[in-house]
Amino acid sequence: MTIGIIVHPYGEAHPAGLERFVRAATHALINASPEHSFVIYSKRPIADVARYPSHQCQFISFNYDWLWVDRTLRRSPQADCYIYWTPVMPIVYARKKNIVFVLDFSYQTMPAHGFKNTFVRTMLHFVHQRSIRKADRVIAISRATKDEIIRLGIRPTSEISVIYPGYTEPSISVGTHALTRSPYILFVGALKERKNVHGIIQGYARIAKEFPELSLLLVGHGGGTYAEKCKNIAQSLGIADKIQFLGQVGDEELGLLYRNATMLAYPSFVEGFGFPILEAMSLGVPVLTSSVGALKEVAEGSAVLVDPLDVASIASGMRSLLTDTQLRMSLVKSGKARVQNFSWEHFARALRDVISTL
Repeated sequence: MTIGIIVHPYGEAHPAGLERFVRAATHALINASPEHSFVIYSKRPIADVARYPSHQCQFISFNYDWLWVDRTLRRSPQADCYIYWTPVMPIVYARKKNIVFVLDFSYQTMPAHGFKNTFVRTMLHFVHQRSIRKADRVIAISRATKDEIIRLGIRPTSEISVIYPGYTEPSISVGTHALTRSPYILFVGALKERKNVHGIIQGYARIAKEFPELSLLLVGHGGGTYAEKCKNIAQSLGIADKIQFLGQVGDEELGLLYRNATMLAYPSFVEGFGFPILEAMSLGVPVLTSSVGALKEVAEGSAVLVDPLDVASIASGMRSLLTDTQLRMSLVKSGKARVQNFSWEHFARALRDVISTL
């Protein structure tokens, strides 16, 4: 069988969560399917083609900007089925036998800001709903995402599968990072409104005087208006000197920051999954996360759960992890066990089963 995979985003200078998922999912499926051949479609030429088995993979890109999937597929040989890691099927030139993944509906959950944001949200809503309705198979990456598809009335429950992604344990560089010498709370993710970075900063501010040696490290892309608001809030609360905005870091540096963290704080308002939770657990770091949606689902009893809308709840959760040694030890142990339920090998096998039903 020839399987077409639409990879986007791919090739970003600093790949974030979505591209990491796209890369890992693509590699996992190819590695688990030596009997199949693959055509990989991308918006721009892929630089790391050497990572793919040359006898098994063909790469196609035409450097289109608008309607790039439609125009690329129109000029390409027919595959037996197509996999879309996000629900963005062609508007016009859709091929038969399509599998669409749905990650989350965060753009519908958070408020729109300005005309451009509202327009983009409206277009995403149209494209996503159309793709989910037209796809032969729909796969959600969590039960929470599946429930949201059903709540929106796009597809009935019997037509949606749930396949959990795997995770990749962060590699750790040799030596020490200058910022890992003192205790710190770690956040990993883009500085976006839905990540509730404001809530993390405000929660930390409430306990900062109790723990004068404790700092807060924020890792992830930090451009734009929301990131500036985060810095302004830290300044207004008098804790700017205790917060480090590190931006994007390399994989090995990230692994070291995880390993030495006192805890991971990840109380997002909405997520489709939550890779940082598993990454932290795999390295023995206790986790604080949201008591709602996919994050509660992924953590499943192995994290301190807080109300992301309540700063007092976030601060209380942080305090518990800092003062209750028994709780920390229990969460480290259960977290190590929890991550064993997630692997890219299991993800690929489950996806192969879905492909075999087409």
